[in-house]
Amino acid sequence: MTTTASWVGSAALNPAPQPVPMFTSAVRAGFPSPADDHLDAEMDLHGYVVKRPAATFFARSEGDSMIGDGIHHGDLLVVDRSLEPLPGRVIVVALDGELTVKRLERVGQRTRANA
Repeated sequence: MTTTASWVGSAALNPAPQPVPMFTSAVRAGFPSPADDHLDAEMDLHGYVVKRPAATFFARSEGDSMIGDGIHHGDLLVVDRSLEPLPGRVIVVALDGELTVKRLERVGQRTRANA
């Protein structure tokens, strides 16, 4: 069996900006302040999470092998292909034609993608 892998990007479409309401006050875990229901600004989440639009795409995670890294089934991944795949980073690779998300690790002289 032959397995081929190619690096797709490090886990970080280019739609038009969609500003959404943003509360500028902190979200408290205790008793809320009556003033906390005032909207102060709007925030464009796309502009906040996408630093390099030409190199970025979104992908939906599937499975639970990356829960230890905070990636759960159904999470939306922001993948920036311009970031260098370095040991310790979470990466997205194409493995036999399918995308998979793993953490890149160095083991001795070898580098491997590991869940």
